[in-house]
Formats: sequence, C-alpha cells, structure tokens
Amino acid sequence: MIAAANFGELLDAAALLASQPVPAGSRVAVVSNTRGGAILAADACDEAGLQAVRLAADTQRALRDVLPAGAAVAGPVDTRGWSRAAAFAGAWSSSAPIPESTRCWR
Repeated sequence: MIAAANFGELLDAAALLASQPVPAGSRVAVVSNTRGGAILAADACDEAGLQAVRLAADTQRALRDVLPAGAAVAGPVDTRGWSRAAAFAGAWSSSAPIPESTRCWR
C-alpha cells in the first residue's frame, strides 16, 4: 500500500510501480478516499483480469475503528475523504494477512 498526499505523489507512485515486477496472484484490495475513485479502481481491476476483493471480517472491524462512521470497509474501501497513513498501517498490520514486505508507508 502506498499513501499519496496529492496527485503528483500518485503519479510518482504509479511510475514506481510500473518499474517493479508484477505481484503474484490476481486479488487486489482497493482503498480510496472517494467512493467514485474506489469504484473506478475496482472496475479497472476487473478489466485487467484482477479481482477487487471483499475484506475479511476482522479487517473490516479494524478499519471501522479508525475510519469515520459511514465509511465503506468491506471493499472497495471508501474512507470518506479521511486519510491518516499511520492509522491505516495500524489497522492493516493488526488484522490483515498482508506480508510486511508488500506494504509501503510514507
């Protein structure tokens, strides 16, 4: 996961990821600060043959603890405009079976 504070950082992250080996598997967790962005990303995953996944119940509970009421936590995740990388890192590391080596936090 890479947190981008603005569009320029998002483009930098895209350039970085484009130069890396393709991860194994086809499952993707989509997290966005807008519902529209999350849906667009999930649709793009589908078009690319990837599966935007529904998150496990324990991951959903951990995200509810750090996100505002009404945030979509099942997947795709919509943070409702709220974003604090440290809080997400805590939620993911306490609940999601994602190897540390696959995460990237700023």
